[in-house]
Amino acid sequence: MRLSATLCADSRGKLTLVFAGQRPEITGKDLLAKMKSQAKSDKDYVMGYVQAVYAAYLNTSTLASEKEMEPVLSAAKKYLAESNTQKLNLQANVLLREAFDRSFPFKKKK
Repeated sequence: MRLSATLCADSRGKLTLVFAGQRPEITGKDLLAKMKSQAKSDKDYVMGYVQAVYAAYLNTSTLASEKEMEPVLSAAKKYLAESNTQKLNLQANVLLREAFDRSFPFKKKK
């Protein structure tokens, strides 16, 4: 039996492992809406989510600081904002990895 899980983090770096079936994956459209929101809860969610996906992209368990995340969040928001409506229906983590490949290809570890 194969389990699928996502590592999620809040803005303070607290990690939570969420197993498939626990909650639906957020789409690019939903993540972009949260990025545009002024609500603190949305800002915290975005920071934690993008930190976790970026850590997985870099193949590390260490989360980047909020300062280090500024250009990462900026690149992610720009990529999502420039994506066509159809593409935004894909899972946000897939789109974020595409954004990181475009903006930070030299940082990816194998």
